[in-house]
Amino acid sequence: VYTVTGGGSYCATGLGLNIGLGSSDANISYQLYQYAAPSGVALLGTGGAIDFGRKTSIGTYTVKATSTITGCTSNMSGSAVINILPVVLPHVNVTPSIAGTVCVGQSVHFSATPVNGGGGPTYQWMVNGVSAGVGGSYTYTPVNGDVVTAVIHSNALCAIPDTGSTSLHMDVSVMEMPSATVSINPGTLVCTGAPATFTANVMFGGPTPELLWIKNGVYVFTGSTYTYVPNNGDIVTFMLGSDFNCRLADTVFSTPSAITVQNGVLPTVSVTANPGANIGNGSPVTFTATVTHGVGVAYQWFVNTHLIAGATLPAYTTSALSDNDSVTCQVTGACGLVGFNSIVVHVSNVGVKPVTSGNSDIRLVPNPNKGEFTVKGTLGSAIDQEVTIEVTDMLGQVIYSSKVAAQNGSIDEHIRLNSTLANGMYMLNLRSGSENSIFHFVIEQ
Repeated sequence: VYTVTGGGSYCATGLGLNIGLGSSDANISYQLYQYAAPSGVALLGTGGAIDFGRKTSIGTYTVKATSTITGCTSNMSGSAVINILPVVLPHVNVTPSIAGTVCVGQSVHFSATPVNGGGGPTYQWMVNGVSAGVGGSYTYTPVNGDVVTAVIHSNALCAIPDTGSTSLHMDVSVMEMPSATVSINPGTLVCTGAPATFTANVMFGGPTPELLWIKNGVYVFTGSTYTYVPNNGDIVTFMLGSDFNCRLADTVFSTPSAITVQNGVLPTVSVTANPGANIGNGSPVTFTATVTHGVGVAYQWFVNTHLIAGATLPAYTTSALSDNDSVTCQVTGACGLVGFNSIVVHVSNVGVKPVTSGNSDIRLVPNPNKGEFTVKGTLGSAIDQEVTIEVTDMLGQVIYSSKVAAQNGSIDEHIRLNSTLANGMYMLNLRSGSENSIFHFVIEQ
């Protein structure tokens, strides 16, 4: 009986391990078994040690001897075990003492943590590809753009390859002063009941800044935007708590914003024509709108209720008018309130003709009213005639129209408009065969 030799452990990328017998006898056949199954062919004894070759399969190997003369068998002593070890990939984790941006002149300490390093790994440090040190840690003062690399040399079993590396890109900054500015929509002038949105614009706030809004000295909201309905005289300030690494201050404030809340004022508009409202055919006329009450924010001109594209200035010039054309300027004031006024142009082929008689005396009462009023008085001509009464809104849309008879030039007509009309300015146009009169009135429900 001789002893089985060989076996052990090898890496998964290896070629296997040899298994043999310590000695052998002539005329004896020796068979290798993997567990209970024969492995390879039987070998004849030589009188010395024999080798069954390189084996790659894991398992327990034994040997049985058989006499070629008598056929007697005997198990050899012991066994050989083969194990396969997995291949591991070495790696190194690098932890800097300062995470993120490093300030100019700051020293940084780098620590290496091995992965699959074995019992005694070694390290090499490089800066921008140049060897800079050895050992499990490294300290130096970086420059912006430096690349710090740690290389591990592993002695772990089956570490293939036996090296790994990690690189860090260094972001180095000069010292900066954090800042915060605020933009407001629609601005510091806000209409009653309308919301205002405050938006903070931050520089050098860091990865997790503190964003606080202060109204009248009290902290009211956290975040980059703040929306609320202000009261007149409110003071809104934004506070930035910076955690930017290279900061010159921890906390900064925006310039306080004083909010003015105003009630809407309906613009009162007058329209004049130059050279006048009585022109010859094809003559140019310049119309000018003047706001005498409220503020004019936007202007739009209409001819006979048709919007004139691009006519958005206080003055409008045209030479393409026909007789009795109505030219209207609509003015949008603060808080979106709209006022308007019109002028009727008379065009003749030769010379000019008057719009109204100087002897007329027509009144609209009361003014302002709730949509119910009376038009009365005398026309310039004391004859029986038909009179057209037309009421338009601030967009020039006709909301009321009727024809009445003037007896001996006198008119006394009571008018009741739709009770659902919005508050604002309206225009009444009175036309007869001898004249044309325009009245502006205000409805206040």
